[in-house]
Amino acid sequence: MKSEPNAGPNAVVSFDALLTLALQEQTRRELAALPDAEALQTLYPDTAGWDKRLRRALAERRKLESKAARSAPRVRWMPLRRLVTVAAVLVLVLAGALATSAEVRYAVRHAVLQWTDIDLRLTYDTEGAPADLTLPQGYADHYVPEGFVLDEGNSYDMEEEFFHGYDRMVNGEKYSYSVTCYVIRPGGQIESFDSEHTVYEMIQVNGIEATLGTSSNYDGSTSYYLFWEDNGIHHTVYGNLAKEEILKIAEAIY
Repeated sequence: MKSEPNAGPNAVVSFDALLTLALQEQTRRELAALPDAEALQTLYPDTAGWDKRLRRALAERRKLESKAARSAPRVRWMPLRRLVTVAAVLVLVLAGALATSAEVRYAVRHAVLQWTDIDLRLTYDTEGAPADLTLPQGYADHYVPEGFVLDEGNSYDMEEEFFHGYDRMVNGEKYSYSVTCYVIRPGGQIESFDSEHTVYEMIQVNGIEATLGTSSNYDGSTSYYLFWEDNGIHHTVYGNLAKEEILKIAEAIY
């Protein structure tokens, strides 16, 4: 039964009304028990600095690994390398081409893409050993969209790779993008990209086949992953700015 309007103290209240009142009271108590904005800031501080420290630590570790790789003893590999060298020379003599180009000494044959439910993993199938593991002199991204500023604390430059992060604020909304380039080593590094919320397609960057991922973010915005290989160098451009700007950034890396 439902209670009549202005009913007396003995009026009967329906079960639905009692349930609604109970749920409202429980909601009020739960909201009252939640920490306020100041308490939340204390419990969950800004972690943006963690990314910067992590990137610096990774850069230092890669420097140490690179030095260790260059100074590591290679005695036990010499017989195999001599055999490979002799075979390569015989092939070149028979072909009538004794070229000593970098493509003969070392080549990135193709990219290997492995799809999972949540990510796309990229490795490179390589052949031979590179004569030099350093980027060409002055190799960098040469186009920066208007208003973007390099985040020096979240960027680094090394002989064999670089990472540049850029930010821009527009009407209180943050836009950012990053550029990563590194020399692909024998055995290859592993790159991981989101595949759960991203659609991929093949496009061209300066005549080179590249993979473009379009990702839907939780706030309704769109981000892009663009990666490709050229002359033994891996490139990645990632950001939440317009696709046309992503392509301009990619085309101006040299």
